[in-house]
Amino acid sequence: TGRAISTAFTYGLKDIFTVFFFTLMVIIFRAVEQEYIIDKFSKKLRLSKVKQNKFVESCSLLVFYIVSVVWGGDILATENWVQNDSIHGLYKDYPHTEMSFALPNEDSASEPMGKGNFNQPIIRYAATGCIIALQVYMLMKFYAVVTKYSRDQKEATAVVNRSKQIRRNAKKSKDAKKDADSANEKVNEEPVSPSKHKKKD
Repeated sequence: TGRAISTAFTYGLKDIFTVFFFTLMVIIFRAVEQEYIIDKFSKKLRLSKVKQNKFVESCSLLVFYIVSVVWGGDILATENWVQNDSIHGLYKDYPHTEMSFALPNEDSASEPMGKGNFNQPIIRYAATGCIIALQVYMLMKFYAVVTKYSRDQKEATAVVNRSKQIRRNAKKSKDAKKDADSANEKVNEEPVSPSKHKKKD
């Protein structure tokens, strides 16, 4: 009882769902990270538009590098690659096309929860339901962020277009007034005809 069965998995069409899942995870994590951490911090610095964009990009890359290093270190530690000078085992039997997982056998899975065995259908279904609910919630938050950003961009574009239109109208009015003043000056500068100054007999 409690003996683990090593099961090997290789690549296949079902990996599409795994790739899709982790793609959603990365997108949602990126949106939440930028909305609640990076953007709030960058606004306090009062940077210009160009510097703010570079700052946000640099922070995103920094978070990506930190997560990658921590994740890679965790894999090296859990797979015992760094113990007993076995780091060279990374390239043993390369390429590695299979992943192995230690799964409990059926006898262990059938033990009651009272004995400390939580490998029960109700636990698995509850965990799956929580994960799905969390994914839906994060996806809704991501959609709200994208929608808000799109709406803000449209409003900013409308304000800029209105400002340009106001400036164009003001310039046209100024040019029209200038043309009218020039025409009045020309009329005032026209010479008076000599016949109008002829003395009466």
